[in-house]
Amino acid sequence: MNSLFFISLLFSIFYAKTATATCSTNFTPFQGLNYALIPTNADWDTSLVACQDCGADMMGMPYGDNKTFVEQTLGVNTVAWDTAWVNIKSDGWCSFYTFKSNKQFFGTNCESTAAYVLCVKN
Repeated sequence: MNSLFFISLLFSIFYAKTATATCSTNFTPFQGLNYALIPTNADWDTSLVACQDCGADMMGMPYGDNKTFVEQTLGVNTVAWDTAWVNIKSDGWCSFYTFKSNKQFFGTNCESTAAYVLCVKN
């Protein structure tokens, strides 16, 4: 009985360390916040978890200076029409940003996949 408790305790400690150490993404500071473009090739919910694993939230739809930053800094290695989930979700419909296209898309099925997710944190 004691050995079973010990094994279970070790598993709990190991699991807690691995569960909180999943983010290997570097965030880039811009205007007081920190941003990252995380490759996911996943649906909206899975991509949200990728941000949360880094202690971040999904970014809203980029515009103005943020859009320029996303395109020229975070998305420097993306190709035209690569997609990134953003924090817009309503009734099973989600929005994504498209790189190098000057387009913003709304009303996409949240179970679709996007290549990336845009994340932001303090």
